[in-house]
Amino acid sequence: MAKMLRSLLYITFASVILTTVTMYYVRSPRPTDEIYFAEIDGDIVENHTSIQMVSTTDADTRKPSEDKTTMISLERERWNSFMPTEKSQQYLFPVQAWEGGPNWNYKNYRIAIEYAMITDRKLVTIPFHIHHTQPHGWLTHGWRQFNETFNVDKLQEIVPLMTPEDYAQQCDGKVEMVLQHPFATKRDISQFIFDYNRTKNSYMELWNIELPDLGSIPRTMNEIKELLEQSKTIKCLGIYRAMDFAEMIERSDTPAVLMDIDRHLERASFIRSLTKRVIPQICQGKPYVSMQWRNKTGEMCVFDMWVPWGELDCSSHFEELRQAAEYVSTAVSQYMKQNNFECVFLTFPPGSEEITQILGSKVQKIVTSAQLSQLRVPGIDEIADDNYFVSLLEQEIATRAPMFIGCNKSSWTQVVSYTRTANDQPTLYLRDIENIPKNLKKLV
Repeated sequence: MAKMLRSLLYITFASVILTTVTMYYVRSPRPTDEIYFAEIDGDIVENHTSIQMVSTTDADTRKPSEDKTTMISLERERWNSFMPTEKSQQYLFPVQAWEGGPNWNYKNYRIAIEYAMITDRKLVTIPFHIHHTQPHGWLTHGWRQFNETFNVDKLQEIVPLMTPEDYAQQCDGKVEMVLQHPFATKRDISQFIFDYNRTKNSYMELWNIELPDLGSIPRTMNEIKELLEQSKTIKCLGIYRAMDFAEMIERSDTPAVLMDIDRHLERASFIRSLTKRVIPQICQGKPYVSMQWRNKTGEMCVFDMWVPWGELDCSSHFEELRQAAEYVSTAVSQYMKQNNFECVFLTFPPGSEEITQILGSKVQKIVTSAQLSQLRVPGIDEIADDNYFVSLLEQEIATRAPMFIGCNKSSWTQVVSYTRTANDQPTLYLRDIENIPKNLKKLV
């Protein structure tokens, strides 16, 4: 009987010791910045300071001499091996092509935003060159900074941003790979190579950032597809002429993504503030129509521009363009009367000035950007001689107009229409106005 009592006491004492040790590992205070583990029937136990994981297999094989620190270290190591590794940050540098106007590059940047969003990359805020018809248009010292064009804070709500200088630091001044699609347009491959080489040189001049050499330009569609696949693992990626990839990266949610981008790609705050002060004065505060006219043929002839279809017969087109301007002005005048608009805010690039007199003879009141400088609005004088900022102001005025009429082939019009569509505002294209002869629609 005495032996039985002694055995019972030993068993009870051993149970108390085991319970105390177990509670020590589970409940003793621990720093919040570490993960600790304890043996409790192979389960995960949570408390206020940690997550504990149990491995009964290891408990069976562990020697009594192993201390608490060793057990915790082994279990932490095992737990971490099952945890997914954090994806390292990747970056996207939209490589602005040495061609086109500012709005063409805005459209390319818009697609670059889309690509950055769907690939979870940090996006570089690039500057934009001014229009090639202006002095120093394509020279690097004539470019305008990103925050002078768009609202950085608003865009950062949907995509993380970084400056070119930050990119250069994070990527050792190199773009590892540039996505390029030489076959997206009718342009000859030699011209594509020439333009890319100029761009490559300008990036060295601007930020001392090195783009891949000319040998990186793909020569087949298969090479382009391979580059897209390989780019998934590239940390420091560039995309050249991002619009060339619009169809290749298209997904079922692309329209919704682009709509979200258009709501967040708003103009710089000083442009928006200036617009609020200008609008009440341009048409005495009355509802107005904003209209863009672009005589692109005249523009090409005046500035002797390169065209993809070869020689441009300017003399044969000028009469057609005059007729188109007449028809358009008459149709716009009729539309304004039908919808009780008395005033039109008219914008046009160099080479399209003839529309002012033609439309001006058919509507009650016409206001052009040249007249904006005459308004006594604080801040207007500061940008009056800078075509880049005047164009941004014109676009913001057009974006806020009750009705906007534009040229469907113009990037300027398209950028305005993106914002208007995203905000449920209508856009009417000149080619869709009634009474425009079919043979003239291609001109407008």
